[in-house]
Amino acid sequence: MKWKKEIERKAKIIGDISTSVPRIYLNFLLKGIAPLPASVLKIALQEGTANLQKKAIGDFLVRFFSSSGPVLTKIGQILATRDDLVSAEVAGRLKALYRDNAPMPLANIRKILSTIEQSDSLLESIERAPIGVGSIGQVHRAKLGNEEVIVKMVRPGVLKSVRRDFVALKGLLSVLRKIYKKRDVEFSIAEKSIESLERSFILECDLTNEAKNMEEFRVRFKKNTSIYIPKLYMQYSTSDLLVMEEIKGVPLDEYVGKSDSSVVAEKYLRELLTQIFDEGFFHGDPHMGNVIVLKDGRLGLIDLGLVGEFESNERKYIAGAIKAFISRDVDGVISSFLNFGHKPKNWDYEGFKRDIISIVKTSKAEITNGITGKSGDESGLEEFVNGLFKIAYKHGLYLPHSTVLLIKTMVTIEGVARTLDSEINLVKVALPVVLRSMTPKWLRFFSAK
Repeated sequence: MKWKKEIERKAKIIGDISTSVPRIYLNFLLKGIAPLPASVLKIALQEGTANLQKKAIGDFLVRFFSSSGPVLTKIGQILATRDDLVSAEVAGRLKALYRDNAPMPLANIRKILSTIEQSDSLLESIERAPIGVGSIGQVHRAKLGNEEVIVKMVRPGVLKSVRRDFVALKGLLSVLRKIYKKRDVEFSIAEKSIESLERSFILECDLTNEAKNMEEFRVRFKKNTSIYIPKLYMQYSTSDLLVMEEIKGVPLDEYVGKSDSSVVAEKYLRELLTQIFDEGFFHGDPHMGNVIVLKDGRLGLIDLGLVGEFESNERKYIAGAIKAFISRDVDGVISSFLNFGHKPKNWDYEGFKRDIISIVKTSKAEITNGITGKSGDESGLEEFVNGLFKIAYKHGLYLPHSTVLLIKTMVTIEGVARTLDSEINLVKVALPVVLRSMTPKWLRFFSAK
């Protein structure tokens, strides 16, 4: 009966709130507030008093988030990349959430490995010290016979914890929304963002999704001779465990300052943009640590847990937005932006347009010089994008997680390429890829002849 199911659903929400909220509140006091005076003094003595308040807030949030479970840790990690929402100083401190995670006990590792058949080789050879530790799981080196492999595993019980905390978080937001009715637009955006984050987080907790992403990449890019996806050992892989080939090569960051860095930068830029604009299926976190240059020059892509996917019409919207910005077509920028966003009921189009005109005028020259390689300084693209996000939030325009992922991925790609080669002409490399994406596939056949 519907009423019975509804009662059970609400009872679960109340139960999850009563479990999660006191725990989080206790962590807020004991891990966040209590160490604050000592933390402020330590920062002042070691780093001076410049931006002391913001640094202290950042460290407070790190302590609080890291002690409150994977959901809040993940939210903190997202904020570390969103200095449009928090100050640059706070975002910088929050980056510690990517590093300071305690590894799983060896007993947990053995328990996970024991769930698969013929795991003796992995159990005997797995290196005790992980090469990477996150809030959800960790990564180790091991051997399968004579083959060197990477073993990725999820912490036991993390999925249950994640589901419980999201139920509590959504229930709490619902209560607060009823209390603060005048902030309905902000709460609406927050609820949609939390729902989107929940979907992506639950996918990340199930390693079969990363396995699917790896296989999808291998199929889609099998004819591409410039990238390489590690081999996956499906017979040893489960929802909690992923075993893959360890690819050998030079991490991308080791090319910074080298004589051939410009060649690598151009290849990286071209291949990553091709994923977005040509295929519509792309690596969602292509930072330097996730790209390895193989001996034969191919780019090895790792950590494919986060990927983005777009239909051809959506790729055309992004391509159109880039074209409109370069042409200083404000109406084109606005139109492209609105194609992705969800407008609130009382939409102030004129106010939104004024803010867009202002940021385009302010950023136009700096970004144009930067992306064409005329300036060795930062291109200003990340600041421009953060400005767009702030305008969207100010006017209650909700941007789906998938759109934010795409935009942030493009900013990451631009940042990595410019780190490798500060004089790279981004327009020269990107324009053929963008224009190709706007060309119908049947016409590409003739243009390739």
